[in-house]
Amino acid sequence: MVRLKTIYLFITLFLILASCSRDPFLDKMKTIQDIGDNNPKQALLMLDSLEIQVRSQSKYIKNKYDLLKIRLNDKAYITHNSDIVIKNLVKYFEEEGTLLEKQEVNYYAGSVYRDLSDTPRALEHFFKSLEYAKENKNSDSVMACNTYSNLCDLYFRVQDYNNSEVMARKEWEYSDKLKLDPVLSYMHVAAALLNQKKKKEAAELYDSAYYYILSSTKIEDYKTDLCYLIGNFASVKDINKATACDSILRKFNRSDMTSSNCLSYADYYILSNKLDSAIKYCNIIMKSREDSTGFAKYDASRKLFEIYKRLGNKDSTVHYAGIHIDISNKMDLGKRQQLATTVSNAYLYHLDKEKEEKLNAENLFYQHIILIVCIVIVVLLIIAIAVYAHIKRKQIRRVLSLSHEIQLLTEREQQLKVDIACKEQELSTQIEQNKSIIQQLHQSDFEDVAEDILNTIKQCAVGKQSMTNDIWKRLYKTVDKLYPNFNELLLKELGTFTEQQKQVCYLMRIGIQRPDIQNVTNLSRVTVWRWTKRFDWAIQ
Repeated sequence: MVRLKTIYLFITLFLILASCSRDPFLDKMKTIQDIGDNNPKQALLMLDSLEIQVRSQSKYIKNKYDLLKIRLNDKAYITHNSDIVIKNLVKYFEEEGTLLEKQEVNYYAGSVYRDLSDTPRALEHFFKSLEYAKENKNSDSVMACNTYSNLCDLYFRVQDYNNSEVMARKEWEYSDKLKLDPVLSYMHVAAALLNQKKKKEAAELYDSAYYYILSSTKIEDYKTDLCYLIGNFASVKDINKATACDSILRKFNRSDMTSSNCLSYADYYILSNKLDSAIKYCNIIMKSREDSTGFAKYDASRKLFEIYKRLGNKDSTVHYAGIHIDISNKMDLGKRQQLATTVSNAYLYHLDKEKEEKLNAENLFYQHIILIVCIVIVVLLIIAIAVYAHIKRKQIRRVLSLSHEIQLLTEREQQLKVDIACKEQELSTQIEQNKSIIQQLHQSDFEDVAEDILNTIKQCAVGKQSMTNDIWKRLYKTVDKLYPNFNELLLKELGTFTEQQKQVCYLMRIGIQRPDIQNVTNLSRVTVWRWTKRFDWAIQ
């Protein structure tokens, strides 16, 4: 009993010492981090007050402080403009950190490179963050959800809409499991679908987001989302819901008109045919300094080009076409897509390699079992072969008999094929003879009514004269008079046709042969042969 009390005493003392040994700065930073999840600007002020004291602390504390500062800046939507700090943090936590810290530092490295428009590096670090999340049972699921959201946006920006949809659906899956607000997930999936020309599916998800917002008791919290939905509904041509979103927003003080918000209203006013208002919002974007990546100005310049083209204003159309091309060249979307694909493929290769190593380990485990099974199978095969050989001998005799009968049937079949070929040749010859007779009849009929034209064509065929437009017109007129339905038949059979094709058809109709058609029209022998085969109906 005394010994048990002594053990309890030591455990209690150990816990007290452990709690006392925990660095007070870690507790303070944890408190600031919790505050920052809801009020990042206030948390940043609190964190700044610790900076002087932190710089005299351990390397771990200083790195935790720097990482928390990047986290709070990201949550406060303060754009990162340098990767110097995050590069050092990644190096440190990759060597010294826990799985959770590795997940976090790579996530915020991805965020930094996202703000710096370095898509390949952003993708690389977001993928690493997900990898650490999968390794850790106690990973930050909300951060994983946000990682998929960022990946969705990055793929969207380089116009890889298939991968953007994949990441958006993963974000939706996490959001559903965590019981988070689904509005953003709906709109991310819908945007990817819309750019894949799947308007119906996209419209259904925009509807889901819209009705979810309407069911909320705090609609004012969704001002930004409603502003996006105005543009989204305009994209799927749902003017009624776009107008409804605008009506809701007018009840509140609208949030700041960011470039994205201006694009939404521009789309809405274009759909409403209020082009002056659309031009106004597009010009706000073009004059803004907010759009550092150029994506909003890329879209705005394209819309201005389309609007002025629609209005027939050539000068403004050319002006904004030039601006749009200039922005496109600066953004170099093709290179972005290529680099993003390279990173994605490298990551997929890494995952495949991991799977391969895992499969190799499993294969090693099963090798002995497979060996035993193989031995058993070999024994059974030997027995089966012996039985099979006995049965096979009986079957061979039967097969030989059937083979002889098949040979006889084959010989008969070959003889029938020869007979059929002869008949087909005779039939083909007869058809050609009939065609020749028909051509002669057509030529005779034509000669009766236009002997002079026929003689002229014959002179052209031997090179003594050239076909003129007047001769062609007389030929067309005479044939149309002699065969009133021929021109109608020509339109029915060919639909659209060239002048040379028309000439060939009319010459065929009056019975002119292929060599003469070639000389009269100056077409190649191959072309004349192909066309006369194709226009065979002309001599019927």
